[in-house]
Amino acid sequence: MKWNEFDSKIKIAMVLMLLSAAMPIGALITFLYMFSTGIPIFVYIFSVGWIILFFVCFRNLKYGMIGGIIWGIVSAIGPFGPILAGFPNLLAEALSIPICPFAAIQIIISLVIIYLCFTIYRKIGK
Repeated sequence: MKWNEFDSKIKIAMVLMLLSAAMPIGALITFLYMFSTGIPIFVYIFSVGWIILFFVCFRNLKYGMIGGIIWGIVSAIGPFGPILAGFPNLLAEALSIPICPFAAIQIIISLVIIYLCFTIYRKIGK
C-alpha cells in the first residue's frame, strides 16, 4: 500500500512507531551530554523492532497491526525490567524520580500504539 491510501488512524499509528523508534536517540544524547555514558543495548532493539514494523505495515497492514500490538506490549513492559531488577538509572536519580523520563514516554507511546493497532485490526478484520 501507499501512504496516501492509509486511513488517518493508520498514519498516526505508523508515525508513533517512528517516534518510538527515535526515543533512544534523545536518550543517548542526554546521557552522553549529562553523564558521559551510553544507554543499554536492549533500548536499541526496541527501536529496530518499531522500524521493522513500520515497513511491514506497507507490505501487509494486517500483520503490521498484529506485530504492533505484540511489540507494543513488549515495549510497554520492557522498561519495568531494569527497575524491578534494581539497576540504577542516572537520569532518574538526578531528577529524583523513580523512572527515567524517556522510559515513561516510551510506555505512554507504546500504550497509544497498542490501542490504535487494536482498533485498526478490528476494522480490517471485518
